[in-house]
Order: sequence, then structure tokens, then C-alpha cells
Amino acid sequence: MNRLLKVCTAVVCFGLVNVAFAQAKISKPGVYSGYAKEIADGWQRFSQYVAVRDGTKLAVDFYRPTNKGQLVTTPLPLIWQFTPYRRALYDASGKVISRQAEALLALTKYGYVIAVGDTRGKGASFGFRKAMHGQQEEDDSYDLTEWFAAQPWSSGKVGMYGGSYNGGTVAGAVTTMPPHLKAVFFGITDFNMYDGWIRGGIMRYSVGADNPVSDDLLTVPVDEDKDKSMLKAAVAQHHQNPLMNPMMIALPFRDGWSDVSDSYFWSEVSYSNYLAQIKKSGVAAYMYGGWADFLRRDTVLSYVNWPNAKKMLMGPWAHGSTTGFDFATEHLRWFDYHLKGIENGINIEPPIYHYVVNAPADKAWRSAKDWPLAEAKATNWFLQRETLSANAPTELEAKDELKVVYGIKADVEPLREAPVTKGASEWDQKGLTWTSAPLTAAVEVTGHPLAQLWLACSAEDSDVFVVLEDVDEAGNSQLVADGRLRLSLRATHQAPYNFLNLPWRRSYKTDEHKLTPGQPVKVTIDLMPTATVFKQGHRIRLALTGSQGRTNYQQRETAPMLTVLRDATHVSYLSLPLQP
Repeated sequence: MNRLLKVCTAVVCFGLVNVAFAQAKISKPGVYSGYAKEIADGWQRFSQYVAVRDGTKLAVDFYRPTNKGQLVTTPLPLIWQFTPYRRALYDASGKVISRQAEALLALTKYGYVIAVGDTRGKGASFGFRKAMHGQQEEDDSYDLTEWFAAQPWSSGKVGMYGGSYNGGTVAGAVTTMPPHLKAVFFGITDFNMYDGWIRGGIMRYSVGADNPVSDDLLTVPVDEDKDKSMLKAAVAQHHQNPLMNPMMIALPFRDGWSDVSDSYFWSEVSYSNYLAQIKKSGVAAYMYGGWADFLRRDTVLSYVNWPNAKKMLMGPWAHGSTTGFDFATEHLRWFDYHLKGIENGINIEPPIYHYVVNAPADKAWRSAKDWPLAEAKATNWFLQRETLSANAPTELEAKDELKVVYGIKADVEPLREAPVTKGASEWDQKGLTWTSAPLTAAVEVTGHPLAQLWLACSAEDSDVFVVLEDVDEAGNSQLVADGRLRLSLRATHQAPYNFLNLPWRRSYKTDEHKLTPGQPVKVTIDLMPTATVFKQGHRIRLALTGSQGRTNYQQRETAPMLTVLRDATHVSYLSLPLQP
């Protein structure tokens, strides 16, 4: 009898342990359990045209949760994305796939509708666009948001998500203040489009700004378009889309007027100019980026300037990558709180979660309250003869000269994964370099490096590129951060928003000041933010060139001579934000 009692007690206790384990609640970055209830085991895709305010029909797909083959009829919150990259395609077997929707389709089982729309003039949508991220596109996002909210299967609470261009459509939507848009999750996009695309006055090229119109014919048509006649009619209108790269090349100054967009383009498409509207919207934002992403400065500027509830995630990633982090789970945590009212603690944990490159694995991910980190200490590394030194120069005359080399192909915009360089980089081989002695202890750089340089040029203008590199014991140079500047646009101004005390350049046409050949000028160039450990035995290197891959740099008939002065009167240095 006693033995039977012991067995029964053990079974009951074991059952209680299992129940307790099943109910355990965990909510932290990338990890989430015990809060979200599963209500579905599948989804069903629907596709149709929605007419916006001017009558233009835009193609949308929405994925509604199903349970045992039946649609869940309870009104649910909806999360959607607005894209120019075709909302749905066919794979090699003829199956419909969506690169945009698939990232969050797992959320359907937790009671969310996921939707994707083709922007005007793209995919299967009708019309044409005057400009990417223009006011018309933003108005379209407002209309679709409110249409989604009004559907009988919608709870009326709407969120948006997306990265890169699709992150820009998210920010643009918020500026229009749709009443039913409550929270967004976006990143790797521009805060101010001029500074993102013409950083330092030098334009970058985009690989995706002007995809061929013929690509749109590969888009999956909406459900009612059985013979693809509507798709063909829509794509025929896309030929009216202007090319974006040539238009932007024609606008080197921030205050340039575009006859193509019929606007002051850079002002119209930069959501940094609409912070008052964003504040009025009340929309909460989770922003993400990566330390190898070419728009990471914009990500941190978006975070520090966002006037409502906010969070920021910065990983070790290049543009478009989130390897090693459960991105869908983090979306679920965010939207559970803001669209469903689930108290999962995401609103009270430290708002910043960031990775430190090269840190020990168990210490690589960190939480922080503010950006930049309060404990960072700016430390100067002075340019000496081919070296970076802790000691300020004492020489009365010292300089380094570079005959600019055009045609450098190395660029600072890796897609998906950051490349690994073997040996000296192309910047090292074709530019000037200053390199520290091997580090006697590891050094952590987290924040925004700055390069103060005294420069002279044999021509009236030149573009200057600086690259911060981590050089290992074998001499392999790895890109850490970069900065750039067109010297004729060196004048600095008070930024109209929080620019983190970095040098901000208004870059109006009237701000262009040509150089006097041979006369030195002092410039401060901010490099992209980073969080990187330079390991013991490694060296810190600053490289300077006059050209760079994937940029519209100046090319003169005769390449100019650049002179870097580094004497006691003309002190040039690299400033690094070091962590204790």
C-alpha cells in the first residue's frame, strides 16, 4: 500500500513538474515561450486588387490562419509589408512563393494575418511611380493600411514590417499617420535619404533601384486574373517609371529640384523631415541593422530620433542578413505586446540589444540603455610616418602624399555576408596607410569613429575615402568602418535633428566651396558606427584613397595629388570610442 502511494505521488509530482514546465514564461531577445497561444496549424493565401484613393489598383496578398483546414473566423491583427520586389513568384516547380511573406508566416499559427502588397508601378500593381518612397507611395500605404483594418477578419490593429526598400515604405507609412497602424518593425534603410545615398556628398550606386520592367511579368497574378491579362495591362504602365539612379546622379545637392519627381526629391523622400507627424502617429518602432550594413548609421539615427516607444537590434550582419538570430520570434514578441496587449516585458527591458564583433561568444550580445554608450571614451590615434601613435606629433613639417588611383573596385557595401580579405586590402595597396603597433591587449571600439585630417589637393576638388581596418598577425586586413567626403562639400552646419554631435553637412548648392590648389584645409569625417573588438596582437589601420567601388566618385582627366599634413601645427588623427 505504501509502495503504491509512493508511486502515485511520484506520478502526480512528475505531472505537476511537466505542467509547470509547459507554463514557464520566457521573454528575452530572440527567445519567447509561454505567452503566445497557438490557434492555427496552417494558412490560406488570398490575392486581389485594392483600389486606392485615385482609383489605381494595387495587388495584395494576405495569408489567413487555418485550423484543421478551416479558416479562423475570429478577427485578428494584421502585419503587412509593401514592396517593389514582387509580392509573390513561382519557384521552379510552379509553386507560389513569397520572399517577403515567408519570413513571418510562422506567426499565423499565433493568430496573425500576414499580408504583402506590390507598390504602385511594380509587381502586379497598376500605375507608375514618380519617385521611390515619394508622397504618392506613402499615400498608397495609408490607404492599404486602412483597407486591411476594415476587413471583417481584421481586429483593426495593424502592424508593418520590412527591411531595405521595404523598410523605407514602413517609415513612409508612419509619416501619413494611419489611425489603425499601431506598431512597426523595420530597418536597414535610410533615415535621411540624401545622407544614406550621398553620404559625404558622394553618391552610392544601388543594385536594385532600377530593375527591368520585364521582371514584373514574372509576378504571380491576383486570383481573379486567370489569363494574366490584368498583369500584362498593369506591367504595360510600368514603362512610365523613371529610372532612379540617373535621377539621383543629377541631384548632387540636398536642395536640388527634380523635374522627374516634380519635387525637392531628397526632402520629399526623407522621413527625417516628418518627425512631428511620426510623433503624432504614436506608432511604436523596433529598428534593426547590422555592423556590416552600409546603412547602419541611418539605423542608429532612426533610433535616437524616433519620438515614440522604440527598440533597436544591431547584429554582426551585412545588408539583408540576420543569421544566428530568431528574427520571427522577435517580431512575435514585439507585435504580441503592441497589437495584442500581451504583457511580455518587452517594453521594460533595456531598449538596445547589440552584438560586439570578435568578442567572446558568451559576451558578444549586450544590452544597453542609450546610444552612443555612455561609458565610451574618445581616444586619439595620431597619424605619424606610416603609423598610428598615442603620441601627438612634434615635427614642424610632416606630410604624406598620394597620387590618386582611380578604378578601385573594393567597396564597403557587402550584401548578405561580410567578405573576408586575404592579405592587404585594395585600399591598402592603392592608398595611404597608417598602422598601429601590435596591440598588447584587446581593444573594444563601440560607437562612431572620427578622422580629423589636414588635407591639401593639387586640384580644386577631390573625393576622399577613409577606411578603418583590423589587421591580424598574418597581415590580413578586415574592413571595420568607413567614411567619405567630397572636399568641396566640407562645410558643416547645425543638423535639424539629433545627429549625435557628428559633423553634419547641409550640402546645398551654395555650400559648395572649391579648394585652392595646394592650400590645406581641416576636415572631420565620421566613419560608420561599429562595435568591434580588435584582438591582442592585431593592429589598427586607417587607409585613405581617392576612389572606391560602387560609388560615383569624381574622375578628372589628370588624377590629383592628395597631401595629408601631420605635423605639430596640422594635427591629423583617428578618434576611436573605446570601451573600458
